[in-house]
Amino acid sequence: MPKRRALLIGVPIYHSDAIHDLLFISDDVKKLQEALESSGYHVTPIGLSEKASRSIIRGEINRFCTKADKDEDLLLFFSGHGLHYNGYDYIVPYDAAIDDNNIEEYLLRGHNLEFQ
Repeated sequence: MPKRRALLIGVPIYHSDAIHDLLFISDDVKKLQEALESSGYHVTPIGLSEKASRSIIRGEINRFCTKADKDEDLLLFFSGHGLHYNGYDYIVPYDAAIDDNNIEEYLLRGHNLEFQ
C-alpha cells in the first residue's frame, strides 16, 4: 500500500511591517493536519512553531521531495502571502523584504521549487 505524506507550510506572521500578518493560518494548518492524519497521512507542519524563512521553506521542500519513494502519495500545501511580480508567482516567506529594490531575492519563485 502506498504511503501518504504531507508537508504543510504556514506563514502566519511576517518580519516586515509592510506585510500584514495572517493569524488565522495557524488554525487552518492545524485543522488540515488533523484531517490529513485521520486519512492516513504522515504530516510535517512547518512555520507554526518556528518562523518559516526562505531557507527553511526551501530546505524542507527539498528534504520532503528527495526522500520520496516512487509509490508514495505526496501533498505539499502552502498558506501565506503570495505575490505576482514581473510575470511570476512567488511565495512570500517570513523574512521577505518587499520594500527592497531586489525583492526577488527574498521570495520563492514557483519554478525554483522543482526538485528531482
